[in-house]
Amino acid sequence: FFGQIFAVGRLGSAHLPTADRDGVFAILRGLLGLPFVIILPIWGALPKDGLSLLAIYPALMVAALALFLLIWVQFPQDHLAPWVEVKSGLNFRASLREMIDPKVFVRVMLVGAFHTGNALCGILVGLVFADSGRGTTDVGLFFSLFIIIEVVVTVMIGQIRQFLDRTTIIAIGVFTYATYIALLPYLAPTVWIWPLAVLPGVGGAFVFALAIGYLQDLMGKRAGAGTSLVALQRISTD
Repeated sequence: FFGQIFAVGRLGSAHLPTADRDGVFAILRGLLGLPFVIILPIWGALPKDGLSLLAIYPALMVAALALFLLIWVQFPQDHLAPWVEVKSGLNFRASLREMIDPKVFVRVMLVGAFHTGNALCGILVGLVFADSGRGTTDVGLFFSLFIIIEVVVTVMIGQIRQFLDRTTIIAIGVFTYATYIALLPYLAPTVWIWPLAVLPGVGGAFVFALAIGYLQDLMGKRAGAGTSLVALQRISTD
């Protein structure tokens, strides 16, 4: 579903200049981050009030069923779309060869490497906070704080792209996120952990908002093929 949203976004924005398309993808990415601002503090506080962590599974099942019904009823139908999708005409083997071409594959792996900071963050923050004597409430608040910053910066990417190219912004984001991970264990026991949230917020926005458009452009105007690279990137990150 994550990939399909950006595939539809790519089809709908194909007529726009690259910088404007990046702005569209940034807004989509920012909207996807908004639920985390609400959900993480709630789930961070509930175990403290005595709720079992296992309660998340039936809650997820209800959310998944609701999402399934929403997609079934409301997801855009191909024959009603205001765009024409470009088909490659390639068979499965030819498509696979296209994806593993070094010019494409190396770039996908590099983008996957950039995203490992986010994957590590999801693991390390809880462990580092626990080692520093902080509970799940602090973890939820910290995640929400930097995601708020990330969403705000993300929706500004369109304006930033008018002055800096895509690769430069991603490089700044990678450096910023790496600095955050390096400082995390040292600042976690102190009050400076809260201002530190600015770094993953800004770094994450710079990387995540632009990487999807970068990958999709590797396949030209073929939104489906570009979205398959997004899936491949997520596998390489994990």
